[in-house]
Amino acid sequence: MKSINVDMQDYFVKLAPDFSVFDMAEKYFYDNDVPEGVFENVFSYHSNILANAETTTTFYRGMFLIHSASTEAIEIIGASTDEYTIFPYNCGTNSNAQILIAIQDSSIIIKSDAVIDMMIGVAF
Repeated sequence: MKSINVDMQDYFVKLAPDFSVFDMAEKYFYDNDVPEGVFENVFSYHSNILANAETTTTFYRGMFLIHSASTEAIEIIGASTDEYTIFPYNCGTNSNAQILIAIQDSSIIIKSDAVIDMMIGVAF
């Protein structure tokens, strides 16, 4: 799994919330049986996103935990590499998990070369 924009990775991580927010968001969606999509303009939850499908978010600044069965490339459509970073994240349940942190002037549109099993997003 390749990290993208390693030079600015520390900058993005310092701007983003603590990664534990993903656990809280996932628990909330499961416990309250909230349907997929955006909740309170702060959290998003999507599952079973097909390969090469574009997922448009309402977030301009966001952090995403992406679970995939593959380490194929994930990218943000229309963004230059200094607007986001992607790096591997070992959360215990999926060794192919990745964190994507982005700051843009428009909605973040995520695309993956592989199927995304689950994606949790947090706006900040």
